[in-house]
Amino acid sequence: MKTMASEKFNKKYEKYIKDGFKGCELSNKTAVKFLDEEFERLIILEDFKFSQIIMKNDVCCFYCDNIPYGIIERITDTIEDIYLNS
Repeated sequence: MKTMASEKFNKKYEKYIKDGFKGCELSNKTAVKFLDEEFERLIILEDFKFSQIIMKNDVCCFYCDNIPYGIIERITDTIEDIYLNS
């Protein structure tokens, strides 16, 4: 379920969403705000693209290209913590 926050996020980062994909589909505004702060750093990485960010069965799935696994793990863990504590 998208929120206004995720729609604004997708608009802001639309040139980084891979063609044919939905982008951010998070419903938690705090999680989207956290992602926005992270993306300010990620978009400077060469060839950064993402296809989807979604919660599935209390697990954050962040599908992207050209990001080191440690960064993906930190981001998904933080988003899961935000959902758990909301």
